[in-house]
Amino acid sequence: MEKKRKIIVDYDEIGDVLYISYQKPKPDDTVVEPNEYIVLRFNNKNHEVTGVTVIAFSEFCKKYRLEAQKDNPSALEKVIRPFIEGISEGMRTAGAM
Repeated sequence: MEKKRKIIVDYDEIGDVLYISYQKPKPDDTVVEPNEYIVLRFNNKNHEVTGVTVIAFSEFCKKYRLEAQKDNPSALEKVIRPFIEGISEGMRTAGAM
């Protein structure tokens, strides 16, 4: 049975920044900025995404025509998950991780 990870989602309304943490950050995590909105943290040992920061979240949602319910943290994580998975897979394929 797969262990369910606790996901911590926080949205900073003033800064319009979305923070998603899948694991506690480690000093040796790799940080990647695949575009002007997203910052990803990866575990160097297993190459899993440990955290995501989305800068200018409202602008990001408008650009990609996403609906975001900012008062619902799990909905925010679901909105961003396909982007995280796509970027992660692309980086693995390119050998960047």
